[in-house]
Amino acid sequence: MKFPDYGRNIMKLVEAVKGIADRADRTAAAEQVVTIMGQLNPKAKETGNWRLRVWEHLMMMSNWELDVDVPEGVHREATTEFKPQHVGYSDGKITFRHYGRFLEEMVGVVKDMPEGEEREELVRELAMQMKRMYLTWNRDTVNDDLIVDQLNRLSKSGIALPEDFRFDETKKLLAEMKQVADKDQQNRQKSKKKKKK
Repeated sequence: MKFPDYGRNIMKLVEAVKGIADRADRTAAAEQVVTIMGQLNPKAKETGNWRLRVWEHLMMMSNWELDVDVPEGVHREATTEFKPQHVGYSDGKITFRHYGRFLEEMVGVVKDMPEGEEREELVRELAMQMKRMYLTWNRDTVNDDLIVDQLNRLSKSGIALPEDFRFDETKKLLAEMKQVADKDQQNRQKSKKKKKK
């Protein structure tokens, strides 16, 4: 069935309309079928010129064999088969998968910022975020020098950490991450209880 949204009874109506001898009566009957189709498929009404679209559906259901006066704008080229538009995906590779593309983009933005306090603070936050993200993949150990090296590679040596910068201890970060995860879990449980009520 070309249009399952309308069902088999509409197909039977289309066949019955094709059998009407008088063209004026056939056109009037087709108009009634279009009205019914609009009621059966309210989604069709969400688009502009929905009547023309439903007329095209009617004509396609009859394989364009229905000899009626169709409204101006109904195109015989209309088809149910279409190719979806191409979704453009980035061809670029992610340098470090555990950081993801978004963090790499953030590194690029921070690298292009002018020198100053704001950039320095963002560099600190970026380095700490990298350590947190690394810990989600590897909870056993994380070498701070590795994070610094990876930040250097991501920024193509365009970002240097301040001399006085020190990473938070791994244990402290893991405790903070666990606290956030526990709070998220509690919130999810609360929302489930609300939905049940």
